[in-house]
Amino acid sequence: MPSIRTTFVLLSLSIIACGTQPASLTGPRVVITPQGLEQTVHLSPAEPKTGDNLIITSTVMNGTGAAVDVVSRICGMDLETTLKLTYSGVACAGYSMQGALTPGDSLVASTGGIVTSGPGQYTLRLRHLLNPDVWVDVAVTVAP
Repeated sequence: MPSIRTTFVLLSLSIIACGTQPASLTGPRVVITPQGLEQTVHLSPAEPKTGDNLIITSTVMNGTGAAVDVVSRICGMDLETTLKLTYSGVACAGYSMQGALTPGDSLVASTGGIVTSGPGQYTLRLRHLLNPDVWVDVAVTVAP
């Protein structure tokens, strides 16, 4: 007769083997900075198609009980990506601002462009906060 441990291991392996693959990220991506700030990155549309205007929005919220000194981008965000985007329009000439983010307050920044990549999986790496220096990786699926 198999031991309880052997039965548990076999049951665990069968659950893993029969499980489904996780769905791709289509909702907001949330990270917590070392200072306790919550950064949420949202893509609109969540699964763009080639030719869609992709809007990337980052919201940094101070949910802590104390003010946190931050330096943040004021016009867009720093963006590194394998996703090809074309930009239209005029960009802001400002780069950053510094100040205390008080409890309950938030900072919002957005960027984006027209998706010129074909269907597939891509990675966006963006930075809204310069100090603390926080880069957020977001998976993007371009739909067929």
